[in-house]
Amino acid sequence: MRASAADVPWLQPLPDALLDPASVVAARGSLRLALVAALQHLPARQRAVLILRDVLAWRAPEVAALLGTSTAAVKSSLQRARARLDEVAPDEDLVEEPEGAADREVLDRYVAAFENADVDTLIGLLQDGVELEMPPYLEWYSGRKDVLRFLRARVHEKGTLRMLRTRANGQPAAAMYVRDADGVFRGHSVQVLTVAAGSVARITAFLDPEVLVRFGLPKEMP
Repeated sequence: MRASAADVPWLQPLPDALLDPASVVAARGSLRLALVAALQHLPARQRAVLILRDVLAWRAPEVAALLGTSTAAVKSSLQRARARLDEVAPDEDLVEEPEGAADREVLDRYVAAFENADVDTLIGLLQDGVELEMPPYLEWYSGRKDVLRFLRARVHEKGTLRMLRTRANGQPAAAMYVRDADGVFRGHSVQVLTVAAGSVARITAFLDPEVLVRFGLPKEMP
């Protein structure tokens, strides 16, 4: 599938470490849940407007200039985004901490499947309706069959991929490195997983190696 060119495909992942400065510890849970809900349920433009306005505290005209739209459109998008979050954002008291054992187990199995070229394990991890998107590209895939067809072509032989576990947007994530002909593993992407009911519901693969810098991760590994 292909997204509309009017969408904003470049919104970058937010390392969990940036959500935890001492001055906002009290608001940590609420902010994290709002970000998770925004990334899961809002269209790209509404996500961008919400984060720029409500998280980064940009003024509406500044957001409009960045996105190439009008101030009125920004205000309208923000209003719709907030209304949608009111509908879908989970109750903080009812949600398990995202660093729970279930999320870690799914991430561990996902990482092992890629590093060991284990397609069978990967199949078992994906939900029937799993979705895959790859900012900054506009294509996305929906359904286990299409997502697996895409991933299968990228599951290299054992020893050609390495992955480092991390967290982004309040969710489990992994940085992928691919071994080049010179034997050096070079950064490829940061993959953010949406985990539900013990399996992967969405994969957002940010295909810009520069993203690794935001996570304090190396661009290359020997």
